[in-house]
Amino acid sequence: MNELAVEDVPLLLVGETVDAIWVDHALRLLLSNGATVILECPFSLGRSPDAATMIDPEGDKSGLVPALRLHTLVVTEAHATGSTLSMTFSDGSRLTAGPHPEFESWHYIGPETPPTRIIIMPGGGPAIWLHHPETESGLLSFRTRPSDEHLLPAFHDVFTSLTVPPLRWLVTDLDIVVRSGSTVNVHEWDRRLRAAPPPGLWFSHDEMLTLVRDNDQLIDGEFFGVPFGAAADPARAVLRIDFFHSGEASVVLDPSVIGVSEAFERLFGPEVAVPSIGTRDADLAAYRVQSLLLAFLDTLPAPGAAELRQQAEAVRAVQETAPRIWDVVLAETPRADLPDGRLPGSLAYRTDEAPLAGEVLVWMLDGRIDSFELPWFTTEMPAELPRPDQLIRAADEGDGGHGVR
Repeated sequence: MNELAVEDVPLLLVGETVDAIWVDHALRLLLSNGATVILECPFSLGRSPDAATMIDPEGDKSGLVPALRLHTLVVTEAHATGSTLSMTFSDGSRLTAGPHPEFESWHYIGPETPPTRIIIMPGGGPAIWLHHPETESGLLSFRTRPSDEHLLPAFHDVFTSLTVPPLRWLVTDLDIVVRSGSTVNVHEWDRRLRAAPPPGLWFSHDEMLTLVRDNDQLIDGEFFGVPFGAAADPARAVLRIDFFHSGEASVVLDPSVIGVSEAFERLFGPEVAVPSIGTRDADLAAYRVQSLLLAFLDTLPAPGAAELRQQAEAVRAVQETAPRIWDVVLAETPRADLPDGRLPGSLAYRTDEAPLAGEVLVWMLDGRIDSFELPWFTTEMPAELPRPDQLIRAADEGDGGHGVR
């Protein structure tokens, strides 16, 4: 990732207008093409080096007035050299942001989807994520849960409603009840799975067909089908079937390899295109992001909130594209009549070590939730997603809750 230098990254800023300026723990310049520059540490601003003023985004807010005058100005020059960002504006003023020994100093987020990103890390080293045009994976995701109207489909019915060629199979979790008289030895399967090295137990297609035929109930199980000749890697799978604790069944498949019948579509309903075959751990991450999204939406004003909640409840997958930044994949839901960019909610979070560790940001694109971000205020990046009890709302009076917004 860091073999690139910042000089190699095109900054799509010249000719763009500063449409908005946001102030929280940092100063954010939002450009007319959707690019964003985030300044977290002191930077200089002035029409000449002798007349430049040092501005600290976390200092006295009255000191930010010169930076607020950048609103509606056009960027005439922009480049990054080493760990220093320089921007010149249409009134002749020049902004210069360098590194900080202890904190991230500045970020560049491009207008692309997914965006190019530069983060100048503590000490001045760059972290760079280049935009690559998204390629369609061709993978489709299906999911169903039991309800008052229907039960969870049986594993046998799911598998036999698909057209599945011979594959190599990987199982990572298995809790199964077999039919009376079956030749399947459940205890032997459990022993083999426990003895297998990560990511799980590889087994034959014939064994898979026997499990399908003889199972009475699949309580819990995650299976990956990988074509012969492909590497023994679940990421190369063309079919993933996951029954999660009798509470949900999900299937991800490559329709160029796996056939889908009308019976399968009746069991699962509409599909959603997803970027990867996924894993159970990735699904659990999506659920946690979904719960944080819903908590964030509770802080929003009413306009558009109903559509946004429908979208949050339709999260099907998330993909981490940069540290603590996730692209969000949604099932089809109504679009919200809201502009592109950051939603105006107010939600922060603590960790067990820090009373105020970061904030929750949600970004919109074309009326849909596009990405979810957990910036951090601490020197070290938090390792985990915040728990529900670690969320801080603006009105909270607990530890770290004063003055969040």
